[in-house]
Amino acid sequence: MAGKLFKPPAVAQRLRPAATSAKMQVQDPGLAFPEPLQAQVWWLDFDPSVGTEIRKRRPALIVSPNDLNRNLPRVIVAPLTTHGRPLGCRPEVRFKGKRARILLDQIRSVDKSRLVSPIGKIEIALWKPVLLEMFA
Repeated sequence: MAGKLFKPPAVAQRLRPAATSAKMQVQDPGLAFPEPLQAQVWWLDFDPSVGTEIRKRRPALIVSPNDLNRNLPRVIVAPLTTHGRPLGCRPEVRFKGKRARILLDQIRSVDKSRLVSPIGKIEIALWKPVLLEMFA
């Protein structure tokens, strides 16, 4: 069912803050995107956040397995950043021509309504061994 499409719930669209600029415009609830898959990178709205949690709209790597992604209303993600302290749990990759770190120390489960749009993919071999080592 790789071609399956999903539409984020309309209720979640109403919970997002009003757009203040063209960059922050909210996705049209009528748009449909492919079901999120492991290793894909999506724009994701992390707000509201608390304390030192990652903030704003930013890229996030889908780390949850595809059987979960297909059958649950949420996905497990790791945010990406071009800044941040280098740590063993933050593999450095090149994504869209930029150096980025995958913040595996900030993994979280999010509702699919936070997903904005897909933007690419990062090879599993670049991050999954680090993730497995963290939970060994």
